[in-house]
Amino acid sequence: MLTRPVNASLIILVLLGLERMASARDQELTTAQALDRLEGAVQSVKSFDVKVDATMRWLIVTNTSVNKSERGREEVVVTSRRKIAPGESPQIHRARFRQVMQKGKGRIEFLGDTFGSDSSSLVYDREMQKHSRPKERSLMIQDLSLAPIRDGMDYRTAYLTWIGPRLLVDCLRGRKNVRLLHDNSELVLEGPPDPAADNFPTWGLKVTIDPGHGFMPSVVETLIPVQGKPMLAYRREVKRWKRVASGWVPTKVITTHYNPDPKNQETFGAVNDEVIMEVDEEQSNWNKEIPDNTFTLAIPAGTQVIDGRKGVMYTTGKPDPGKNLDDLASGAKNMIRLTPLQPAPRRWMTGWMALAGAGALVVLTAIVLFVRRLRRRKPGV
Repeated sequence: MLTRPVNASLIILVLLGLERMASARDQELTTAQALDRLEGAVQSVKSFDVKVDATMRWLIVTNTSVNKSERGREEVVVTSRRKIAPGESPQIHRARFRQVMQKGKGRIEFLGDTFGSDSSSLVYDREMQKHSRPKERSLMIQDLSLAPIRDGMDYRTAYLTWIGPRLLVDCLRGRKNVRLLHDNSELVLEGPPDPAADNFPTWGLKVTIDPGHGFMPSVVETLIPVQGKPMLAYRREVKRWKRVASGWVPTKVITTHYNPDPKNQETFGAVNDEVIMEVDEEQSNWNKEIPDNTFTLAIPAGTQVIDGRKGVMYTTGKPDPGKNLDDLASGAKNMIRLTPLQPAPRRWMTGWMALAGAGALVVLTAIVLFVRRLRRRKPGV
């Protein structure tokens, strides 16, 4: 049986025609349809277990000092900022993590960084988190944090969430006047500030969705008000994708933070730092069932526990699988009731600055206070 040779030019014309048809259909999408496509894309990833390497470079040098307020609180005050000089090497922070998530539960394992930090593990659900440092024999329990690790190093924000646990689609749907913009061949969902929004009502949000990668978010931009005008505070962009059975997943993301402090015109609006997050594809997987015990922490006897939710500190008297906090406290030694701190006066702070170090600062401060108080107690008291 004879067959005619296929005309290569004809195939190219057909493919171009199909691409144009798809592009035309995308241009006809409504805002509601675009939101639905975005939601379907991110929900196609039911779970992930990824090894992540993150590199952060500071391009602005910030000098600070510690002052005492009228109430006696120690406050970190920025004294000066400057861009790095030509030929000057930026400060670099590298870190490695294992990050796991399924059905709203997650685990983050800190596997080492530039500063030689000890390895530790953090597990979370939709309400709370527990951070264990085995070498220090310490456990911190607190409400769910917006920033368990530095912004730009959390894999959830690569596609699923806006900030920490705040779901990207929910933050868009929770804003009025969200609209779909057709920027050349790109589709951009713009969510302006909304006083009635539950999540960051004074901030603006722009999400570029990528039809070529299953309508996953490819760029997320956050705008904050500075001197009455919206200013780009940070931008997240997917630079590499991986094809999986359910669609596409990001494997390289660059997050750029901009300096929003208008006091110094030299650095105002300039790039403050850049975070490159890359997934080790050989040691990562998506949409595989993850055992539920992955999201618990076994706690050995003698662990110093700070439970910020219940306002107590104690030392565990027996080993515990970490499934029930009431069991964890039973048989505790050196039980101390915490005195709630009075809230500090609200001060203007950029969102990304607060997110970058808030989680680590809370844990470190609490552990230091606990250890100091234990050392002051007499044995057997």
